Amino acid sequence: MQLTKSNLISQLTIASMTCLGASGAVQAEWEVDSAMLIYDEQDRVSAVEPAISLKKTQEDGSVIGVKVVVDALTGASPNGATASDQPQTFTRPSGKGSYTTPAGEIPLDDTFKDTRAQVSASYDAPLASGDRYNLGLSVSSEYDFTSLSLNGGMTHYFNQKNTTLNWGVSLTQDMIRPVGGAPIGSSDISLQRKDGDEQRTTAEARVGISQVLDKRSLIQASVGLASSSGYHTDPYKFVSQLDDNGRPVAYFYENRPDNRLKTYLHTNYRRHLSWGDTFDASYRLTSDDWGITSHTVETKYRWNWNEKFSLTPKVRYYQQTAADFYQHHLDESPEFGDHLSSDSRLSELSAFTVGAKLAYRTESGSEFSLRLEQYEQSSDDKHALPGVQESLPQSSDLSATIVQFGYKFTF
Repeated sequence: MQLTKSNLISQLTIASMTCLGASGAVQAEWEVDSAMLIYDEQDRVSAVEPAISLKKTQEDGSVIGVKVVVDALTGASPNGATASDQPQTFTRPSGKGSYTTPAGEIPLDDTFKDTRAQVSASYDAPLASGDRYNLGLSVSSEYDFTSLSLNGGMTHYFNQKNTTLNWGVSLTQDMIRPVGGAPIGSSDISLQRKDGDEQRTTAEARVGISQVLDKRSLIQASVGLASSSGYHTDPYKFVSQLDDNGRPVAYFYENRPDNRLKTYLHTNYRRHLSWGDTFDASYRLTSDDWGITSHTVETKYRWNWNEKFSLTPKVRYYQQTAADFYQHHLDESPEFGDHLSSDSRLSELSAFTVGAKLAYRTESGSEFSLRLEQYEQSSDDKHALPGVQESLPQSSDLSATIVQFGYKFTF
């Protein structure tokens, strides 16, 4: 299909508005985007996630949207302890029952099970000036966690709508209800947990700009700042204390800071090639006061076979430094109140994702899609490990397969 100059600029403008949170094209019907995602970590967590979103543009140009997502997770989750050349036995968070990890394996709680439901609604409308504003509400709940989020923003167009400026704010309130109670941070796991719920509040502000460069390309950039306060600790993870031979002698609950300040920068370049394909490249830099700095580079290429079939290969690389308080293990007992965690998500690591999405568009405009990706994560920690730990597996290493089925249609 050939694209005229005016059509290209129109598509680029709409794409920039979509990525920055606005909507501009008027649609007569409800737009439905449904998907079923299957996520499977090797020997660990598996997840099934059905999702559906609905969007409709009213005659006045306002857009209403609703999205529902359900996550069902099962499998085995690392508890933070190191592997050992001897069996290890742990009491479950509820205090009822225990599980034993064989020698040479990473300790996993194999009864991990959770279901999360999230409902979000959005409203986007034009102003008399030609600009737009948007409001949103999201509620998420699972058996030990509830979250409520509110957001709002503005979009301003100028330079004949070749330039789009967008800004917004959000506020999120989380309620954490750990099974068995919240542990006392950096204390021995033999101590009793505390009763009561924990809370966390997060406020975020962002600003973005999109610029059409020419008839075939646009560039986007956004910056953001997020500040959170309250309970950040994972109540189900702890850290192993090792002897000189690398064998566990005690375990202590992790303890994270009560505050976190995070900043990010995201850039994106998109180009419609003369033969009809699309190239997309993005970079994201994130840094926080925990000491974590991450870099994400992603490229996608949409190959349009014809008016019905398209294939979009994707490559993504991610790398991060470790949190200041991350410790693979402890050499001695911590002081009360010390910040510590052996959660591999806070370690120095890198990850590589490769995959592709195959889409088929019907004559009526509906679209079927199949996405397949492989995710590989590995530790970048170069510190020497004591004794037997050198020859034991590490929890940072992770392999996962992602499959997603999608169906878009209007009615």
